[in-house]
Amino acid sequence: MRALTLFFSLLVATLPTTAQFRTSAEGVMVDVLVTEGSRPLTGLTGEDFELYDSGVLQDVRAMSIQDIPLSLMLVLDSSSSLEGRRLTELKRGADDVIEQLRDGDRGAVLTFSDQLRLRAGWTEDRAVLKSAIASVETGGTTSLTDAVYAALTLNDRLPARRSLVLVFSDGNDTASWLAPAAVARAAANVDSVIYAVVFEAGTFSSNPSALRYRSGLEILPAPGLPVSPGDLLEHVTSISGGRLWITEDTSRLRGALTGVLAEFRTRYVLTYTPRGVPAPGWHPIEIKLKAGRGTVRARRGYHRP
Repeated sequence: MRALTLFFSLLVATLPTTAQFRTSAEGVMVDVLVTEGSRPLTGLTGEDFELYDSGVLQDVRAMSIQDIPLSLMLVLDSSSSLEGRRLTELKRGADDVIEQLRDGDRGAVLTFSDQLRLRAGWTEDRAVLKSAIASVETGGTTSLTDAVYAALTLNDRLPARRSLVLVFSDGNDTASWLAPAAVARAAANVDSVIYAVVFEAGTFSSNPSALRYRSGLEILPAPGLPVSPGDLLEHVTSISGGRLWITEDTSRLRGALTGVLAEFRTRYVLTYTPRGVPAPGWHPIEIKLKAGRGTVRARRGYHRP
């Protein structure tokens, strides 16, 4: 009982009120992906976009992504189902992702089974990150929901950075304490872009007997939010402006992980100072291309204190 009480004390202390979308005197920074078909559309400038904050058109400028360092949180499934070749390919892919980090970028590594473990805190040292990945062993069940929430509350606190959370999981959530509503709200409250890589959708089968969250309590309830792991990942990636990648087999896992970071590097960073809108509360964002070509993917909005 003492351990359970301590868990809930820590949980309440880290609810999304402490995970705020970062703004600055320079304004709001939004990561935007533009694709034409299945390929990123490059060569655009701030003049190509229309951005509406709370329905009001804003003056947008584009920033060079090379000028903004990246903070990458790797969130890796280490449950029993990853044993063998899957774990080998996961480690190789994660190593490749670390190799793609540039000078000034920072990384962290969080693994999850029925327990969460921060194997490496925020660092620029690639050797530390690779050592953390090499140390991963499999065992236990899967607390996917808790892991995504933890990754969002542990986001890098350094200012003027792009934040990417890259999640990999291969199955149903069977061990989480938190309900999906808590994770969905956290995703809306932080400026991290979330990408997730999973095996084909059938991996996330419907199982009415699966344990949705161990506490038995629905923390931060919200009707209509997803309850299955597959729905959860699709929902939080969409909220944040990221994407859910589905890979067909183990041999393609490595390429999928590195493909996420390669795509992230093609995204645009739009900045603006909100004008004509009330400061506090939820600010819905809508971004369009003036020319009308291409598909725009960006976060749905942000909370401003």
